[in-house]
Amino acid sequence: GIRRQPWSSGQVGAAELAVRVAPWVRPGDYQVLITVTDPDGLSASTLLTVRVVENRPPVATPPELQGETTVTLTPGGLVHKPVVFQRIAISDPDEDPVVFEGYGIPPTYAANLSAFLGSLVAMYTPGGLTDEALCAAVRNRDVFVDTFSLPLRDSCGARTEVPVRVTIRVEDRIPPKIVIPARSKTVECDGKGNLEEFQSWLASRGGAWAFDTCCDVTWSYRIDRYEPGCGGTGKYHVTFVARDCAGNEAETKATFTIVDTLPPKWDQAMPGDMVVECPEIPRAPDVTASDTCAGKLSVRFRETRIDGECPCKCTLARTWKATDGCHTLVHTQRIRVQDTTPPDLVVPGDVELGCNPADTSPAAAGWATAKDSCGLAGPPT
Repeated sequence: GIRRQPWSSGQVGAAELAVRVAPWVRPGDYQVLITVTDPDGLSASTLLTVRVVENRPPVATPPELQGETTVTLTPGGLVHKPVVFQRIAISDPDEDPVVFEGYGIPPTYAANLSAFLGSLVAMYTPGGLTDEALCAAVRNRDVFVDTFSLPLRDSCGARTEVPVRVTIRVEDRIPPKIVIPARSKTVECDGKGNLEEFQSWLASRGGAWAFDTCCDVTWSYRIDRYEPGCGGTGKYHVTFVARDCAGNEAETKATFTIVDTLPPKWDQAMPGDMVVECPEIPRAPDVTASDTCAGKLSVRFRETRIDGECPCKCTLARTWKATDGCHTLVHTQRIRVQDTTPPDLVVPGDVELGCNPADTSPAAAGWATAKDSCGLAGPPT
């Protein structure tokens, strides 16, 4: 490895000797014979010990590259955020020239990787990840770690590999897709708030269905407001919320409406119109009414008298009224009161007053009286 080499100093009294060592020579001490010859042909020789040391590789400061990046799933597609690593200072202990030698351990997830020397500068753009792999990271709240190396070599062949570690986080910004929106529902009032139907409708999300690319969809709802109507009716304004495992949300709105289309009903047969003889006027009956939506109802009663041609003749208008808040139930009975029975007349018996009586007045002859079934009585006229 240390070969015979001609040498001439060209100087008198001083000399410098350069010893060339082949790259394959192993480190160690070697004896080199030095022979010096002057112009007159006189020569002298001596042994020179040459110590060959191992070539030292390039040094990177700091010794490794680390970076973080994010791949974001958006409705418009994937968004890759590149990583610009910190600048690394490159030096060689033996002051040999250093070159960048491509890639050592190749990256797994890089869509683009560039590096150059000045000081070592590298830029990494993530890629190469399938949609399923990205979705799995979203579901499992996992990250990808890409490890690779950038090799450096000096002119004597010594190599250094700079390790690189990139942590890739995945963010999901795609909300669930509402495939079937919630449908509104209208039900007949059942008098109990229709709670079972309402809860069943809420549990079915109003028939809504949503799909998410990466995750299962969970549902919740909020009652935005309740709009009361007549009686026991009303309208619930509800928002159903579809949420994926990354916290993205989509909404669909619907209403649950309670209506009352059925009027109240009397609980018994109601009295009809009639004609009665004075004073046989029947008592107004106690009646009740009920409603599917409102239950038992309060009944109001009113009687109006319309006088006829005489005190014993009249018409009675009896009205019963009940309401459930949406419908009013009214029944009117008309009773015509008549007096077809004449009064009973009672006259005094016969009396003898003689000829040319001085007093022929009722006081002497007796008074006639009258009775009437309608309650009126008085002296006959």
